[in-house]
Amino acid sequence: MGTLTITILLITAFFVLFALLYVSIQYQELEKRFRLLAGSQVALSESQTALSESQTALSESHLVLSESHLVLAEDFEALSKDCQDLVKEHKDLRKKYEFIAKAQQQQAIANLQRQLFTLVGGNQITANGLIEIEKTANPGRSESWYLKKVTFDLQRNEYKHSH
Repeated sequence: MGTLTITILLITAFFVLFALLYVSIQYQELEKRFRLLAGSQVALSESQTALSESQTALSESHLVLSESHLVLAEDFEALSKDCQDLVKEHKDLRKKYEFIAKAQQQQAIANLQRQLFTLVGGNQITANGLIEIEKTANPGRSESWYLKKVTFDLQRNEYKHSH
């Protein structure tokens, strides 16, 4: 064997060793990547588990919110009915109050008319004439006001004549 053959064999051996070293380095890199990938898969699996738990919690929260919404809707309906009942009761009370106020006003007018008729000696024509004079002198007043005014004036004049 010649030197050339030995040199070729040594160069070939060197390339084979270099190739083995390169394959070994590549193998170690692949092992590192595999370990990283395995760690990533574990992290991904944990994330998927956490996501699944979050979805379950969200579903439970949604169920609770739906139930709360139903309860609130029922409460709102009951309150709405109570408000309608209160409005109706208020209208009824207002009608009663207006009826009582009108009856009291009519009673007061009747009392004033009796008082006026007493002061004019029961003379209807005189009483009506005095009221008409006041209506002309002071237009736009209430019937009660005219009765009070005529009665007051008559009582004042009666007081003047008696003293």
